[in-house]
Amino acid sequence: MKTILPLAALLIFVSSCKKENIEVRQFYGTWEIRSATGFGPSLSQNYEPGSGTYIELKPDGTINRYENATPTSSETFRIVKKDITACKWSTSNYLAIEYGSGSYEQIRVNGDTLRMSTPPCWEDGGTVIYVRMKK
Repeated sequence: MKTILPLAALLIFVSSCKKENIEVRQFYGTWEIRSATGFGPSLSQNYEPGSGTYIELKPDGTINRYENATPTSSETFRIVKKDITACKWSTSNYLAIEYGSGSYEQIRVNGDTLRMSTPPCWEDGGTVIYVRMKK
């Protein structure tokens, strides 16, 4: 009995120290662009289905970008939780896609819609909206 209590306490401690898991599978797939919005009316653009502008987020941590169905770039990525405390307001625990280059964007999935935007409280930036492509 004396060994069970310390063992149980250790297990509780270890399980509480585990990092919170991010469900990254929801981001994997091929996503076709629908709109890109910046600040000001001249910085907004809508895209028709079948435009050939899309991204692939692959389970191996690669993002491939396409325009007119032609590959334009490929780099590594990972989905991470970020905190910002250097703003007028703090934002914590938002999901970001962090690229191999070190840059990152806020990322969200709602059903078959993927939204990527500049991180919270940045002055300049915008949002790109994609829909999941069915293959």
